[in-house]
Amino acid sequence: MFSFLFTSGMLLSTFDVSAQVKIGTNPTTINAANNLEVEASTSGRKTSIDKTTGQVTIADGTQKIGRVFTSDGNGGGSWQAGIVFAGYAPSQSGGQDNAASGINIIPDFDPEAAWDNANSEYTIPEAGYYSIAFSGVQYFDDGYSTPIATGGFTILQSGVPILVSLVTSPELNDMPLGGALAIKAAAGDKIKLVSTTGVYPGPQTWTVKKAALAIIKLY
Repeated sequence: MFSFLFTSGMLLSTFDVSAQVKIGTNPTTINAANNLEVEASTSGRKTSIDKTTGQVTIADGTQKIGRVFTSDGNGGGSWQAGIVFAGYAPSQSGGQDNAASGINIIPDFDPEAAWDNANSEYTIPEAGYYSIAFSGVQYFDDGYSTPIATGGFTILQSGVPILVSLVTSPELNDMPLGGALAIKAAAGDKIKLVSTTGVYPGPQTWTVKKAALAIIKLY
């Protein structure tokens, strides 16, 4: 809408700055919260700009929580996976002697719902290259004849160790560790963080005091 004002022989105009613009399918219907919408013929796919915050929303069917917007070789943009999992482990038993037991991770971020609590493992949702990182603290109490032991963590890919991180320490001491690596994974591969301890005679009781695991899809 615009109007004309005449004053002192000059022509002035004012324009309504609250106008909305809709392009594409359903051109006469626009969300009241948006200034601009470009809607595709495929239902639910549109790009919009919020009139209050200025936020741009691109819903093209590839959007999911935690994804990043990137382009292909022709400049075509789409949402691609970034971080796909993050979780932490509170204090828990690492077992006696050689535990090699899966660590019970509590998911904080798992948009694909790919974490299996029963088996303490993450199932890779789609083939690609992934970065896997962990940190944690082990603690052991010998209570027998060997006051020094070696322990730590191992990352398994479908049952195969791909990263082993160990430290040797006297008993009753925190043993902090961490590690990261990049892997090529197939859809369905299982990623598991396990407690790894050395085997000695006697009741070496291990505790995982805390741990964290993060998985990022690189490509």
